[in-house]
Amino acid sequence: MKTMKSRRNLLSVLLLILAVNGVSSISASNAAGTWAWNDQTSVGNANWHALASSSDGSHLFAGVDGGDLYKSDDFGATWTDISSTSGRHWFSIASNIDGSKVVAVDRGGDIYTSIDSGSTWTARRVGGAVHNWESVASSSDGVKLVAIAADGFIFTSTDSGLTWTNYTPSGVTGFTGVSSSNDGSRIAATTWSSGLYVSSDFGHTWTRCNLTVPNPSDTTLLQMVSMSGDGSHLVTGSRPYSSNGGIVFTSSDFGATWLSSAQSSYDYIGFASSGDGSRVAAAIYGQTGVSTSADYGVTWRFQPTGNSGVIPIATNIDGSLLFVAGYGGHLWTGKIPNARVIALVASSTAATISASAYTPATALAFSATTSTSAVTVTPTANPTSDTSTPFDLGNASIFDISVVNISGQVTVCVDGGPSVRLWHFTNGAWVDVTTSQTATKTCGLTSSFSPFAVGSIKASAAEIQASLKAASDAAAKAAAEVAAAKREAEKQAARADITSKLKSGKALTVDAFVTAEIPGITVTNIAAVQAELLSLPEASRADINQVLKVAHKYEVVGNIGSDQVNSMHSNSFVEVGLISADSKNKVALVAAIRKLPAASRDTFAEIKAAIESEMARIQARKDRLAATITRNATRYTK
Repeated sequence: MKTMKSRRNLLSVLLLILAVNGVSSISASNAAGTWAWNDQTSVGNANWHALASSSDGSHLFAGVDGGDLYKSDDFGATWTDISSTSGRHWFSIASNIDGSKVVAVDRGGDIYTSIDSGSTWTARRVGGAVHNWESVASSSDGVKLVAIAADGFIFTSTDSGLTWTNYTPSGVTGFTGVSSSNDGSRIAATTWSSGLYVSSDFGHTWTRCNLTVPNPSDTTLLQMVSMSGDGSHLVTGSRPYSSNGGIVFTSSDFGATWLSSAQSSYDYIGFASSGDGSRVAAAIYGQTGVSTSADYGVTWRFQPTGNSGVIPIATNIDGSLLFVAGYGGHLWTGKIPNARVIALVASSTAATISASAYTPATALAFSATTSTSAVTVTPTANPTSDTSTPFDLGNASIFDISVVNISGQVTVCVDGGPSVRLWHFTNGAWVDVTTSQTATKTCGLTSSFSPFAVGSIKASAAEIQASLKAASDAAAKAAAEVAAAKREAEKQAARADITSKLKSGKALTVDAFVTAEIPGITVTNIAAVQAELLSLPEASRADINQVLKVAHKYEVVGNIGSDQVNSMHSNSFVEVGLISADSKNKVALVAAIRKLPAASRDTFAEIKAAIESEMARIQARKDRLAATITRNATRYTK
């Protein structure tokens, strides 16, 4: 093994602070700011396809499609290449609570397990054959595992991967993603075109979920699902290659009912959830970033990382740390806006977090921990109305304290003084939990960790100031909503204009597609696109979803004809009909196309012909091998 050091040390990974001079109160904009990201350049550019994190985020595991497994034991500051795992298609990894037990799947190969934090691995031939493993999940103790395969299998293990049982629901295939609860009893599995399934009995029986989609007659293409520790909160999303694409689906009742977000053009390919399900993140393929939510997926914010083609995504137990990677890109570690995080070794009894521009210096005292633990302090917005807030917002700091593996009564001390009180938001209201004050400190006692605040009892002048600020924020929000509505109207008008011109046979322009936010159309292919669209039945020309499908085909062909082909996954070839979905030679076919000169792979027909030629070559080789086996068998039976 070889260890690679990051250009940024652990301190910058955990304690990066975005300083804003002169700010002492927390606004909604501060609480929802842009995440801080670190590019882990030491591990280089690769086809990253798998990520996993221990509960506190200190132990990380990453896998490369067609490469090695990597691990980090210091929150991503340094990485170790596990060279014994090279050359496999690592599609998914899962870890137990402390990173000691890890399971990973090799697509087209075996399941691998480790009981020494990923240092050594054991191959498990599950079901007596290799499978196209897509995803794997683990209970918090690493004992109960579940793995799903695209060729139509769900296997579970109750002994850390030593033995496996097939619990595939009848008639369901094309599994793409899986997630399990902490105890392993609740499982959710996504499929490419058959929907989402949940189990409440360790995978023994399955129930298909009813997702609300705009076009129930069309397929809903799901890639991944994530759930909270108890399995009650679930989040998944659809990929944009059908009329039901670009939607995030959330459930707060174990998958019994679902809410659907507004439809977008985002390609949702991966999800990660905090232990309680409140913080969720979505990997968006083809975008240079991820989307995050701090309210169970109700509202989302796009977070740019500078990394396109993001596929794998993972988080720690409280959602304060994120780990993402690009297929053909880099590994990135991120943290929630302005968060201050400290990790603690087992047997710790105290934690001290220094002050920032947004949060006061905070010290916690508690009973000795039994394992690695962590404390995160994050600025947040006021969870209630200004009129219901009993302290002066003009000089207050509002922040959230979240803990990992710390329980019981905790003493919290913050920067304060004789006139400053410690407030705790619980049961829908702010409660004064102050127990002692000194000239510079204010302390209180708590056993729960919802938002806190430090501030003096409110004066009427502060109420007026808060009211004026609320009005200003509302005006800014209204203006933003008007601008967003205008842009959406322009997009829809452009799409309507495209279908109108197709019905009348008028010429289309590249600018029209740009305004309509339909990628893939260039000056070199616009004529071919129009010709293909005009060849459709008249009713289909008026269907914008048909236009999107044709445009996507040309977008994929354009990518294949460029250097981007080297980072493209076989799914893209399948989506536009270049490779059959049930082909067992996807990797070989894509590799053959990559070897072609760019001039020989810049049209759909050329690519299709090359794939058919390669398939014929593969089949011929199989036929020769079969003939040889037959001859040898005949020879030895005489």
